[in-house]
Amino acid sequence: MLSDGFEEIEAVSIIDILRRAGVEVFAANYIPESDDSAGHSSDIVRGAHGVNIKADIPFSEAVQNEYDAVVLPGGGPNAQTLASSNEVLKLIQFCYNKGKLVAAICAAPKILASAGVSAGHAITSFPGFEHLFADYKTDPVVVSGNVVTSRGPGTAIPFALKLAEILAGSFISEQLKKDLCLSLE
Repeated sequence: MLSDGFEEIEAVSIIDILRRAGVEVFAANYIPESDDSAGHSSDIVRGAHGVNIKADIPFSEAVQNEYDAVVLPGGGPNAQTLASSNEVLKLIQFCYNKGKLVAAICAAPKILASAGVSAGHAITSFPGFEHLFADYKTDPVVVSGNVVTSRGPGTAIPFALKLAEILAGSFISEQLKKDLCLSLE
C-alpha cells in the first residue's frame, strides 16, 4: 500500500523480492480525497526522494479483494497519510482479524498502532516511535504472530526475505538469498 512520500528502498525491495519468490503482488495507490481533485494521477505515487512508482491498482480496487497479506512501506508522509485514513485502518483490521499477515517497516508500524493491531505484539520500527508500543524491540525484523515489522531502509531486504519465507516458504527464501548473493549473518 503506497501513498505519496513512501520510502522507495523499502517499497521496491519488498515488491521485487516477493515477486522473485513467486508471490503475486499488487502495489495499491492510496490518494486522499483532498489530493484527488488536485490533478494527482490515480496510478503514479511520488516517493519521499523523488522516485515515482506506477501503482498496479488503486486503493478502491484493493479493498474489493482479499489478500494473504497487507504490507506497508515506511516514509513519514506515507505513514501519516495511511494512519489518518479510516478506510486504510479498516482494511488492516480486517486482514489482521482474518489471521492474514500484516507487515510494516520504518515509520509504517505507526499505522499498525493507529489500526489497533499492534497491541500484544512485539514490534520494531524506525527510531523515535518506541513510545507507541508496549513491547518494543530493536531487532532488524520482528515476527510476532501474524504481525511482522522492521526498522528502516537498511533492513528492507531482510524484511522482504522474511515475508517471502512466510508467504512462499523457507526453501524459496534461502534460494533468493543465494541468488541475490546475500549473506545475512
